[in-house]
Order: sequence, then C-alpha cells, then structure tokens
Amino acid sequence: MVLVAVSLFVAGSLSPLGGGGRAAAQIRSCDPLLEQPTTNPNGYRLRGDRCEGIYIQQVAGTPLVVASFTESFEEYDARSARNLIIRWSAPPSGDVHLRALGLRRKLYYRMDTTRSSSGGSYTWPADMLGALNIGKVDVGLAGWTRYRVGPTDRDVYVPVNVGRPEARSASNAYTLVLLPGVPLSEVYVSMALVGSDGRPAKFVRDEEPLRYNYYPAERPIDILITKPMTPGVYYVLLGATLTDGGSLTTELWFYHPR
Repeated sequence: MVLVAVSLFVAGSLSPLGGGGRAAAQIRSCDPLLEQPTTNPNGYRLRGDRCEGIYIQQVAGTPLVVASFTESFEEYDARSARNLIIRWSAPPSGDVHLRALGLRRKLYYRMDTTRSSSGGSYTWPADMLGALNIGKVDVGLAGWTRYRVGPTDRDVYVPVNVGRPEARSASNAYTLVLLPGVPLSEVYVSMALVGSDGRPAKFVRDEEPLRYNYYPAERPIDILITKPMTPGVYYVLLGATLTDGGSLTTELWFYHPR
C-alpha cells in the first residue's frame, strides 16, 4: 500500500490563546475561518467563555478530520438543558483547548474554549446543544495541549471524559473518531510509544486495517485504542485508501497518564 501524506485538519487550527490568563478570558476571538449565517441566532460566535454555534461549510471539505478523542462520553438528554462536565488528564504544560464538532451529516456545528490544564474540568453550558437538538451521537469532543515531544513542540491530544463530576471511567480503551470528507475503502491504524528523542519506538499496532468494508463521506468512524500499559506520549498514524483510487495519511500524538 502506497500512502501519500496530506495535511491534517489540525486540532490546533484555532491556536491556544496566550498563557497564564484567567480561564474565562482565554477565548478572545473565534475562528475567523468559519463563516457563520448572518441572520441565524445560533451562528458560531463568542458566548461567554467559549465560541459556539453553527457555521457555513465551505465547498471543499477536509479529507480527514480527527473529530473526537475521549475516554468516556455519557449519554445525555439535549432537551434537559443540564450542563455537561468535561474532565481531562493532561501534563502540566499550559492550556488545554477543547473542541466539539458536529458528527451528523450536514450538521456544521463547533464549540471552542481554552482552559488552564491545571483546572482539570470545564462546565459546558448545554443551551446551544438543546437549541440545535444535538445528542451524544451527533457530537464529538477532543482536547489537546501544546507539549514538547523530544525536540519539537506539538499539539498533543489528552483523554477527556464527559459526564457527571462524580463519574469515573471504567473503560479500558480510548475512542478516536475520524470524520472523512471523501469516501474511503479502508482505514489502517499504526501506534507506538514515543521515546525521549521524540521518535516512535516499537509499534504496538502496525497498519492494522479496521475492516469496516466501506466508509462513506461525512460519516464518523470509531477507532478503539486499547489503553497502553506504559504511560507517556503515543504516536498514531492513520492511513486510508480512497474508493476512487489514491490514498492519504494523517498523524497525531496523544498523552496517556499514569
């Protein structure tokens, strides 16, 4: 299989804004690349300590989007308007950026906020989820921080939990959700622990096919990642073959705490 590298829809495309500011003041501007409907009150814009709402999708979609990386994500009732608690485990490296993305086809929704990594949790107001009737199956959530991996600073994903503050995950795996912008015929997963030099060590998964047979565009692909025995930073390479020929790859790093 020949894989051609393409640019990832980088989790940090709305960069973490500054360091050391108060959490509620860390979102100073929303992503200017997202075009919002001018007359819709639910358009993507600044809403208190976060940017949230719907936007207008551009004609050309991104081939591969990492839409979610969670340790646990509890069911919730979008109509109840009860706030959701997001918790994370991150290295003490600065801010954590949280992003929610719409997973339902034609649902162009996003939420962005930046918090201090030491805070460990964020109360996510559910009013917009209720207004747009966005349930758990319709949204992905990911968090990342800027962290030094070997000689390079990288955007490193951190496991997030969504649910009640007293809940604790009993899961033995993380769930990574990939959202393709084009139809795929197969997806391959490779994973390795990153050494102190920033390079992947021995691969514990090496081009393993998911074998889901067909992957339509704009339909989420769930990828289970068994929690490693060794804490640290892990490298994941995702390869895909396209139904109309050709291939592409994207890569990411994630933090596995003790």
